[in-house]
Amino acid sequence: MTYSKSLGLSSSSDFNPTTDLNIERLFDGESVASIQQPTGTGVANAIQIEFGPAFGSGASPVQMGVDGTITINTAGTYRIKVALQFGRTGSAGVSTLLFRVRVNGVQAGRSIAAKIENANAEQYFENDTWLTVPAATELKFDLMRDDDGNNSGGLFAVEPTVEAGSWSFAPTAAIRFERWV
Repeated sequence: MTYSKSLGLSSSSDFNPTTDLNIERLFDGESVASIQQPTGTGVANAIQIEFGPAFGSGASPVQMGVDGTITINTAGTYRIKVALQFGRTGSAGVSTLLFRVRVNGVQAGRSIAAKIENANAEQYFENDTWLTVPAATELKFDLMRDDDGNNSGGLFAVEPTVEAGSWSFAPTAAIRFERWV
């Protein structure tokens, strides 16, 4: 018994993984902000993360607003890759940063937390996932400083200074959207 027959496929519709799997890159967004950080601690001061200039339109499979809101216009299976570069400046103590994703206004999955002990520390977080998403889905990414920690911290970009131009800018936030076609 062949693999395709075990799936109930006829010989005329056999799946060929070398030619029948295609991934289309839709866009790469990269924030141009040097800093993205809340103005204080707690829910009232949480911010929505932006990923650069607006992209696409209602006719595009996916579009992004200047505020970082992603709208899925065409149902499908999408690869969403988000990268955040975070750290803190400021006084002594430990800062607690929280990150989340909202789908149609409701938190999806769990929060991600980072405790930052040093005012000179920067860290990097990346999430790469495939999701099957219906049309008219809206995604937003948020950052909050927890009341429990020091009131400092956020997303920070780094512009290399040695041999400028030989290394690229390290943005506060970046996003990539691809889809399985």
